[in-house]
Amino acid sequence: MKTKLRVTYLIAILGSLCAAILVPARADRPATWRLERHHDRAHEPDPQDYLVQIGVRVVQRPDRCLYVYTVANRSNDTLTTIQIGYDVVTERCELTGAPPHAPPDTAYSPVGWQSAPVQMKRKDKTFAVEWKVARGLENTGGIPPNVSISGFTVVLPERDPLYETCHFRAPFKSLPFMSSIGRLMPEAEMDIPISATGTVLGVVTNALGAAMPYANIIIKGTQLGGRTSADGSYFITKVPVGRYTLSARSMGFTPRDQDHVRVRENASTKVDFELTKAPPYAPCVPYVTATGRITVPFPGDAVDTRHARFLERSERIPAKQPGKDSKPQLYIYSNTAQEISLAYSGVGQDTTRRAFVATVHRNFSNIDEERLICIAEETYPPLESVLSVADSRRDTLTKEKRLWWYGAFDGVRLPYAVTLDAVRYYLKLTQALGRGDSSQTGGIRMKSSEFSYHANVSPLNPTYSRDGRVFHDVYVVEMGLK
Repeated sequence: MKTKLRVTYLIAILGSLCAAILVPARADRPATWRLERHHDRAHEPDPQDYLVQIGVRVVQRPDRCLYVYTVANRSNDTLTTIQIGYDVVTERCELTGAPPHAPPDTAYSPVGWQSAPVQMKRKDKTFAVEWKVARGLENTGGIPPNVSISGFTVVLPERDPLYETCHFRAPFKSLPFMSSIGRLMPEAEMDIPISATGTVLGVVTNALGAAMPYANIIIKGTQLGGRTSADGSYFITKVPVGRYTLSARSMGFTPRDQDHVRVRENASTKVDFELTKAPPYAPCVPYVTATGRITVPFPGDAVDTRHARFLERSERIPAKQPGKDSKPQLYIYSNTAQEISLAYSGVGQDTTRRAFVATVHRNFSNIDEERLICIAEETYPPLESVLSVADSRRDTLTKEKRLWWYGAFDGVRLPYAVTLDAVRYYLKLTQALGRGDSSQTGGIRMKSSEFSYHANVSPLNPTYSRDGRVFHDVYVVEMGLK
C-alpha cells in the first residue's frame, strides 16, 4: 500500500522571538505533518524531524578546510535556495557572531547551482552563505521531493566549528515566504531519501561520424559511468534524478563534457558526443625514478641529533654572551617526516642567534600522498640534460649514479633538480657549517646560511596544463628548494 504524504502550509506572524517551522510527525504517524513553534533553542526539534535535512562533512587538507553540505529534501515541494549561517530566531549571522558577515574565501556549487553571500536584512547588515539555482534554470532546476544533492561546499583557510553547527534556511519553491529552518547535522546521521532514477543513453562518434567503440562515459561527481559498445552506443541506468555533467573520453581523443544534463524520473535522457583527435603530445623527458629508494625513510640520517637541544615552538634560541667562544650547539624545533626545523647560532664569537638555518615542510595527509611525494623526490633528470649545462667537472659528474647537481660554487653544489639526495645534502651541509666544519666548502668558512624545502600534493586533477601540454587525471607534486 502506498501512502501519500499531505502537507499543510501555515503562515505564522509571531514576531522576532518566535519562529514557525514544518516538521514531520514521528514514525508512528507517517502520513501526517505537524507545525511546531518554539521561542528558544531549548525546544528546538530533533534534526531528524526536519522536512529538509542538511548534513555537513569536513574534509581537512594541509592548507585548507572544506565543508561539504548535503541537502535532503523530504518535503512535497522543490527547493531552489539554500542558506546557511543565519539564525531566524535571533535574526543575526552566526558565522561571525555579529554583523556584517564576511563571506568565506571560496564557495563551490553543484552542477546547476551558484553561490554568493546574501544580505538578509538591510538595517542590520546581516549576511548568510546562499546557494541558488543557476540563472536560466529557475523553472526546471532545484532539489525535487525525496531527492538529496551533495556538493554545496565552503572552503576556509582553517577549520571553523561554526560552519558545522550553525542553522540553515530552505525556502519552498511554490511558497517562497514559507521555509524549512533547522540546525546542521553530521552527514553520517542524515536520513537520506531514496531518489527516483532515470536512464542516460546516447552514441559517441568521431569527427567523420563513425562510431567509436570502447569510449568511456563518466557522470561527474558520482560513481556512475559506462562504456560504448561496437556501434558506439552506451546506456547508464539507475541514475538518481537531478542535473549532471557527463564526460566522454577515449584514448587519443580530446575529452568532451556536456553540462546541465537533466535526468528525470523513469525517463531516458539522450546525450550524444562527437570526439576529435587530440593534438600530438611531445614525449615526456626521460626522467628516471629510483624505484628501489622510494621506501627510504625521511629524513633518515640527514639530521645528527647527538647533543642537540630540542626547543618548543615558542622558545627562542638562547643568546650567546659577547666575546665568549662557546661550543657549537644544534637547536631543533621539529624533526619528523613532515617537518624539520633546525638552527645553529653564529660560529665562534659571532652572537647571531640563527646563523645557520634549515627548514623542511612535506605536506601530506595520508600514506598515499606521502608515497607520491617520495616518488617525486626519487625522480632524477637524464644525464645528458645535466651535462649540457655542467661546468668543467664533467668527468666527476658522469660517475654519479643519481645526478641532481651540475656544478659547485665555493664548494657548495649547485642544484639542477629537486630530489631527496639534494635535500639530504643541504641538511648535512647546514649542520657542518654550523659546527664550523669547512671541509665541504674547500676550506672556506661561512658566516651564515639558509636552506628551505617544501613539497605539496594537489588533489586529483581531471585536466592539468603545463608548458603547452595537457594531462588528464593526474596528481601534481610541487617541490621547491631554496
